[in-house]
Amino acid sequence: MGTASIVIYNSLDAKDLYTLVINNGSAVFKYNENGVAPNNRSLENPQVIEALTFTIYDNLGNTIES
Repeated sequence: MGTASIVIYNSLDAKDLYTLVINNGSAVFKYNENGVAPNNRSLENPQVIEALTFTIYDNLGNTIES
């Protein structure tokens, strides 16, 4: 079983700062006894693992198009 994480700290004390939110950043899965990943196409019902995406917000909470 494996996990990974990224922690980003934002400081809102300064003017004109942005907030970065990583979407789909939490995933935990377990390889089977043969070492096959849960999203392997050889499985009858492979797990879908979402790609990481991100959203950027300005200091007023408005989304910045990326």
